[in-house]
Amino acid sequence: MFEKMKRRISGATALAIGIYLVLFLWLVSPSWWVELLSDLPSWLELVIKIVSPPALFGGIAYFLVILNIHNYLDNKFFGERKKVDGYIRDQLTTPCKKTPCARAERGILREEEQKLMNLFYTFIPPDDTERERAFSYWGDYFITVNLSAISILGLAGVLVTIAFDISRVTHPAFFIILASIPILNFARIKSRKKLVYPAQAQTTRILSLNSSELRERLPKYRIQCRACPLNPPKTIHQRK
Repeated sequence: MFEKMKRRISGATALAIGIYLVLFLWLVSPSWWVELLSDLPSWLELVIKIVSPPALFGGIAYFLVILNIHNYLDNKFFGERKKVDGYIRDQLTTPCKKTPCARAERGILREEEQKLMNLFYTFIPPDDTERERAFSYWGDYFITVNLSAISILGLAGVLVTIAFDISRVTHPAFFIILASIPILNFARIKSRKKLVYPAQAQTTRILSLNSSELRERLPKYRIQCRACPLNPPKTIHQRK
């Protein structure tokens, strides 16, 4: 599912890059399409012109996905992954909040954040339907993140072009790129609202169906919890 999500992100990113480059070429050289169609190339030149751009766009998109640029953009500007992970950790530590424990009042320490996420994934089977739904929602979201970033870069390129030739401000490509920014950002905002739904379903299930196992395992994934009230008496005795 993870590889499938990456392929979806790569495909959508490549398509967006291609569209914005075509719009930019149209803006810089309005007669580009006319020249391409009027100067009929040989079949080999035609194949090169048809195959090369998709290959280039696909290569760039694949490179961006390999670099996890979508994760970087989310972490740097939007923080949706951090919010969902924070929700999961907060739900998993629900048993801690119900015990008379001074350590629990300190909340979740930074050093144990990843450990709690590791604990969460131990309760999620590979064929979990919510896991599949999470990959689908995150794939949609990361696509809109990349497209939003590309639209802003496209606008920057257009503004630089217009700075050298103000007459191009009336060009249709300028308005198309300008209109795409609020549309793509609206799509990103809409898609982010669904990200927490699988986590809500999964943590609710863990707290209701796996509550005993969670209470037993939770102290092992936290810091400074050797005498945790959640531990069975024999476990506390063994640790002394």
